[in-house]
Amino acid sequence: MTAAVTGCPDPDPRVRLTRLADRAELLVDVEEKTEEVAHRLEGVLYPGPGPEVVAAREAARGLTRLAALHADDELTDPDALAELEESLTTATTVVQAIGTMSELADARAAGDARADAASGPGVLPT
Repeated sequence: MTAAVTGCPDPDPRVRLTRLADRAELLVDVEEKTEEVAHRLEGVLYPGPGPEVVAAREAARGLTRLAALHADDELTDPDALAELEESLTTATTVVQAIGTMSELADARAAGDARADAASGPGVLPT
């Protein structure tokens, strides 16, 4: 499942966890930049990231800390491996949630753009 989310087929779960943390950070960066550009296009001052982006950023940072915590796990230790697999499951869920947040924001933005285009000059909203 993590390979589908990260595109990382590496058999080492520590590497996959690190890639998930990197992916989460990247998704949040993109979402924050999207907010900033949307404000710029609307001609308003960007007040900083919204609450969803702030929460996603904190979750992404948590994944980065989690990956660092597991970086030196011994893969021959069954307890460490079980904990690492549990962390991978959690990280996958977090990255998917952040990705869904980004997709919803994109859909809202696209919907707003379509609404703006449809109600352009000489067009009355229905």
